[in-house]
Amino acid sequence: MFTPLLSKWYKEHAEGSNAEIVFASSDRDEATFKSYLGEMAWNLAVPFNDSIKAKLSSEYGVSGIPTLVTVDAKTGELISKKARDGVMGNPGAWPFRPRTTEDIVAKSTVTKDGATRPLTEVISADGLDYLMFYFSASWCKPCGAFTPKLADWYGKHQAAAKEGQKTEIVFVSADKSSGEFDAYRAKMPWAALDFDHRQEAADLNDKFDVEGIPTLVLVNAKTLEVVHTDARPLVLEAPDAFPWAPTPIALAPLLLSRINTMKTVLLFTDKAEASTDKAEAGLLAAAEKYFADGEVQFGVMNAENPMTGRIRGFLHYTGDSDSAESCRCILLDIPNGVKYEIGDTLSGLSADGAIVKGVDGVFASTVSPVPLS
Repeated sequence: MFTPLLSKWYKEHAEGSNAEIVFASSDRDEATFKSYLGEMAWNLAVPFNDSIKAKLSSEYGVSGIPTLVTVDAKTGELISKKARDGVMGNPGAWPFRPRTTEDIVAKSTVTKDGATRPLTEVISADGLDYLMFYFSASWCKPCGAFTPKLADWYGKHQAAAKEGQKTEIVFVSADKSSGEFDAYRAKMPWAALDFDHRQEAADLNDKFDVEGIPTLVLVNAKTLEVVHTDARPLVLEAPDAFPWAPTPIALAPLLLSRINTMKTVLLFTDKAEASTDKAEAGLLAAAEKYFADGEVQFGVMNAENPMTGRIRGFLHYTGDSDSAESCRCILLDIPNGVKYEIGDTLSGLSADGAIVKGVDGVFASTVSPVPLS
């Protein structure tokens, strides 16, 4: 159990580290909350059932408990979302600041075609524009299915890459032995982080918040800034659109990869028996207005999108029938558990400025939220 370990850390380190802990409860009732707080070495807590707890969970992307987040008390700057690992593995390393990508890369060596070089040399000498870190393992069945497809994409991309798109993939292994690693690496035409760089592999997993494999992280090789946290669906569904730059109307796989963490405006056109061109033009106008802010994404749920039915089911829109007027537009806010209904008829959504006004209304708080059920 983590709480007793954290209490021990608090007693031994908190005062000297000038640190304080605040408990944000997921308990079901106030009595249990108070009882549990009484077992902790600290006494600060978000009030039970206060809305601030949900906001904190959304802000820090909390998807499971226990989670320990460290924040600079003076600036509010996020330091680490994985401080639990620090308490358990290196308790004296407060405030558990993760290594920078620059530091990890500087201490990494990779091997390709039998030649081993520092990763920094690969980036500079080869004139790379992008790096793709491929988190995978030989024992992972989904990885085994994806690796040949990635190899096919890699071969085509390397042969036809345009200026500014020179790319190398680096395999980051989760294999259990060097033998497994060597056998799996032999199937890959790209570079691999050397197996004995276990700490660098672990730090890259932490840095890019890798929660499962296969994961393919796209990074700008010159700045080491993340471009996409998981480019795997983009390789599969939009292979020719590299480097998958954001567009006002998001590519379907990119839209879906961010739908759980980002406000998303969806236009459902799959049931319409009349032209949806005007409604889609209205969606584009709204997307172009809000695109630069980066706070909301826009997408079309048409009959060709394989995820349309699933999203309809999630939103309980499966009862909509095919008709000349069948069309919906909503702003979906999964992090806050609500949706905003902008319109539900094709004629209404096709009117000049209708979707722009609807989205404006959401941000002006003149459109009421509907809880997701």
